[in-house]
Amino acid sequence: MEKMSYYSFIAAMLAVGLAFLLYVGHVLSGLRAARMQTAGMPSRSGTLGLVIGPRTAALGHYGTILGWLGFAFLTAWLVFRTVATGHGPFANMYEFSVAFAWGILGAYYWFERGYHQRILGVIALPLALGMMLYEATITDPRVFSRPWKMSMPLYRRVEKNAQLLEYECQAYLGEQQVQTRR
Repeated sequence: MEKMSYYSFIAAMLAVGLAFLLYVGHVLSGLRAARMQTAGMPSRSGTLGLVIGPRTAALGHYGTILGWLGFAFLTAWLVFRTVATGHGPFANMYEFSVAFAWGILGAYYWFERGYHQRILGVIALPLALGMMLYEATITDPRVFSRPWKMSMPLYRRVEKNAQLLEYECQAYLGEQQVQTRR
């Protein structure tokens, strides 16, 4: 099941990435069509619209198909990951961020199905991709002696002999308790 979750995650990444590129092509071709349509005609408002015709709609349509496919692969990832780990996929940052990306895609495609606005895919799909792949570099010289980097790997696997270390939780001592102990 762990390998199936990995394969479905990679397939989702590829499908959502290609869907994003098709949505960008959809928007750019619509802007080009609007510019060509208004060529030679004086513009009264000074703004440029977006024209979606049969030639430009195909890119958006294929982007939607690939996006739904990516959403289906992320749904499969959720199921496979739940079966592989024995708990819902919300126990660590990796699982939560991919589940959140699933929610972003689900909300966007629900909106697109109801309102037929494919142009918003240029905003929603990079957010979902960013949730699936992120990294950060912490560079605070007052706290750390050197910069360190954290990233979310594509494949999160727990080794066979990995152990969670126990730590003791200290209770918060308020002002009154500190004074009585002195």
